[in-house]
Amino acid sequence: MKRTTSKSQTGDQTAGSTATGRSRTKPRYQKLADGLIADIQAGRYPVGSLLPGELELRARDDVSRHTAREALRNLEELGYVARRPGIGTRVLSANPARHYVQVHNNSADLLSYVRDTDFRPIGHRDVIADAQLVEQIGGDFGATWLEITGYRYGPDDALPMAYSVVHVADKYREVSDRLQDFSIPIYTQIEEHFGIRAVELRQKIAACLIEGEDADRLQVAPGSPGLLIERRYVDQTGAEFEIAHSLHVASRFSYKVTLRLGGGGGS
Repeated sequence: MKRTTSKSQTGDQTAGSTATGRSRTKPRYQKLADGLIADIQAGRYPVGSLLPGELELRARDDVSRHTAREALRNLEELGYVARRPGIGTRVLSANPARHYVQVHNNSADLLSYVRDTDFRPIGHRDVIADAQLVEQIGGDFGATWLEITGYRYGPDDALPMAYSVVHVADKYREVSDRLQDFSIPIYTQIEEHFGIRAVELRQKIAACLIEGEDADRLQVAPGSPGLLIERRYVDQTGAEFEIAHSLHVASRFSYKVTLRLGGGGGS
């Protein structure tokens, strides 16, 4: 990652609370996936064996084709199985390597990354925007930013899933004196201390290779696949007051989005 001179351990939401306080149960495909995981871990489907196909699951568990397909897809995303056309769904592991899966079904889920993962800072400093930083985050040449660096960990992870560099606009740099509890997102602490409000989050995700110092920081081999996620927090005046770049190890993080489409069909 260039520098200047983001719970759910499964792929879908578990039971929680809605805005009205009513309980929310798991979707059917998640319940089916959980049952299949329990069967794999109990040895009912040993490593190398095939899971029941979609048609068999539909008949056995009285679920729709969509539910069966999503359950098997969920197991594949978590590393339990591999699906091959014409062969079936083969069990790869009863205990796949742990990695954090961010689920995005709505705006609240988009922000769950900073709430549900553990940010561990390693330092902060003031930086003056040179040409390289202006190219990376925008803004004016010569502007001052507060730069915060650190690692982000998934729940119970021993290795970091990401290395993060956060830039905070100079007018809010005093927040550095208040950054004690990093379980509270930085942007939230800025909101509370300065009385502003984040009204927009601009996010960009790009595939990349992890090289050089970044490979050393994240304890991976140079050339390992990664995901670079940029997040820009915008206040009610349209100004970007926090810009975060997080370089993720692909094997330790994945990002899942579900979009509910409106009516009106299509091809």
